[in-house]
Amino acid sequence: MDTTVKIIPAIMPDDYEDLVSKASLVRNKVDWVQIDVMDGRYTGSVSWPYESDEHFSDILEGEDGLPFWQDLNYELDLMVSDPKTEALKWVNAGAARIILHLKTLGNDFEDLIDELKNLGVEVGIAILPNEDYSKIESVLDKIDFVQFMGIHKIGFQNQEFATEILDQIKNFRERNPEKIISIDGGVDIDTVKKLVEVGVNRLVSGSFIFDGSPEENIKELEASLI
Repeated sequence: MDTTVKIIPAIMPDDYEDLVSKASLVRNKVDWVQIDVMDGRYTGSVSWPYESDEHFSDILEGEDGLPFWQDLNYELDLMVSDPKTEALKWVNAGAARIILHLKTLGNDFEDLIDELKNLGVEVGIAILPNEDYSKIESVLDKIDFVQFMGIHKIGFQNQEFATEILDQIKNFRERNPEKIISIDGGVDIDTVKKLVEVGVNRLVSGSFIFDGSPEENIKELEASLI
């Protein structure tokens, strides 16, 4: 397992132009970007391409790639009611990682994981604070990582950090010392050190990074880890 802690900017795009604008700000500063995809059903929020389908069909048909795909790798956080259909779309669009939310997965979720892995993408499962994750214990050897959510109201930025997630991550890490752990939500200079101490490998941050200068904010997060 790679023990290097990675910082991953999260973009919750209003439209395609917003995605391009934000991706351009972190291009050549990080290796990975997360796109938050919300259909308005699983969460109360809606993001591109549901808000506006412009450009998405061209991306799926291979006429365009995701912005700056030569320089950035994309992981897709699928906060959607139909994860199978949407996951396969985004793999076709060029996503290298797919994050599925435990609450949206039906009984055949192992088949979906196998299908995605056979397509060559990394697969993670997202877990909410205090959520019972025993359902995924049987597939831990198949998935590449687990993403804990550091907020209760997912799909909305600037939420208060759910401190109870620290114990949840610590317990998971003790039981799964080799599994990659990501955290999304409430990641800032006040929480990063605590998160790394309990075993987090990837720090996903949206509102903190994009509030002001992303370059400076990423440097500030990195400095907080020392």
